[in-house]
Amino acid sequence: MTVLKPRSHIFSVRLSYEEYLAITELCSKVGARSISDLARDAMRRLVSAARQESEGKSAIDELRVELKTLHDKVDILTDRLVSPQDRHKCET
Repeated sequence: MTVLKPRSHIFSVRLSYEEYLAITELCSKVGARSISDLARDAMRRLVSAARQESEGKSAIDELRVELKTLHDKVDILTDRLVSPQDRHKCET
């Protein structure tokens, strides 16, 4: 089989015997060709989930900024439309 993306970096992990058995059993259950394939897929999923979570937080932060800007603009418009006497009535 031709490797389209040659892999040149190695990541090493020490496992207990029980962890090793659990992982080899999982390889069989999910049909992974090797522990390396299983680990690579798991790490890809972990990185992807972390990216999506980070992007979600960024989107929420952007919405907060936009909401604050909108709130400030509404306050400015309210100040322009409400007379000082009416504003005093609203505050009490």
